[in-house]
Amino acid sequence: MLVTGGAIGGKVYADSVHQKKVTEAIETLKTENKSIDNLYQSMEVLRDKKDQSYLIKDIKQTDLDDISKNIESFKKDRKSLELQEVEKDNKVNITRVNEAEKSFDGLNKQVEIQKQVNALFSTEGNKTAINGSEVNLELAIKDELALSEIEKVVKATKDKDLLAVIPSGKWEQSIEELTNVASKQVKEIEELTQIVAKWFNKENKPLDTVKRDDLKAIEKRINSLKNKKAKEELSVKWQQVNKVVVDKEKAEAEKKAKATGGKVEQKADGSFEVKEQVATNNGNSETNTSTTGGNTTPNEQSTTNNGGGYTGQNQGGSGSTGGNSNGGGNQGGDGQVTPPVNPTPPTEPKPQPPAHVHITAPYATWQQAYDAGLRSNSNAREVQPIEVHCPEDGVMVGWDFIITATWD
Repeated sequence: MLVTGGAIGGKVYADSVHQKKVTEAIETLKTENKSIDNLYQSMEVLRDKKDQSYLIKDIKQTDLDDISKNIESFKKDRKSLELQEVEKDNKVNITRVNEAEKSFDGLNKQVEIQKQVNALFSTEGNKTAINGSEVNLELAIKDELALSEIEKVVKATKDKDLLAVIPSGKWEQSIEELTNVASKQVKEIEELTQIVAKWFNKENKPLDTVKRDDLKAIEKRINSLKNKKAKEELSVKWQQVNKVVVDKEKAEAEKKAKATGGKVEQKADGSFEVKEQVATNNGNSETNTSTTGGNTTPNEQSTTNNGGGYTGQNQGGSGSTGGNSNGGGNQGGDGQVTPPVNPTPPTEPKPQPPAHVHITAPYATWQQAYDAGLRSNSNAREVQPIEVHCPEDGVMVGWDFIITATWD
């Protein structure tokens, strides 16, 4: 009986100890469960409320560091719970912790990708390409950006493990749009660089054979570049080529003007034309009347020749001798004398006013006005030369300029 009683007592004690362990394990799991809930909540607050695929605006590295520490601490301090009674709940907690760790890794990768995307663009004005759900597609790329850098970012965004833990939304689309914008800018700069390079010979001297239409088209594309460094470098080369082309056109126009006696004028588009000088009539005219053998008057009646003389309606025996007599009159057959006709004096030219003095334009040529516009303002992005006309007679006397766009 004593032995039996001891066995029973030992069993009761063992059951009591086991039950205590089960109770403690249950409490431990409850505490763990709350800690895991807090872990998820700490990650959730780092995502945008409207679209949780985006991160919050101005996310800090310290926020991520705190979560990382909590995960590591949780894994380190967690005790092994092998009791059958809590096996199911224990597995649930283990699964939740593992999933939380994966979510955190995705969160961390998103932050890193956003840093890489923002690094593709210029930081001028402290602007960023993506901050929270705010996406700026109008930024210029950074200087000397290579396509390989963009491709590296694109590859990172295609990570299946990353995409699996990012909540559904527009974040991936925004990253794709930004990398496309960056790629487009890089390709445009590379293409323009190749085109302009062909406008120089082996000695790196600009060619004067470039067509004006090509110059205009490339100038427009250069002016559309957002990266200032690339734009300035290409603009300098463009101006070098434009100058030799303009100089050649001007020389050809002056040669033609010299041969034809014309005048060289530069049009608004910068090209040249030769205008021929046409003598103007002063408005006066002189009537010349041709005569044969004697004087005639305008609107004179028709005459017939009789006996070698001129007679009007009167006919006589001998008629006129064909010469003037009796004081220069014409003597007919009846002895009448026709008085001499006095010629009409020429109209005296009217006195002309003194020649008008034209105003002086700031610049003689389109190119001078264009260059002066660029020099006048370091922030000038687009300069438009304009014709200057004399207010008195409207004659074009030269060129001036206006700044139509700046970099501000």
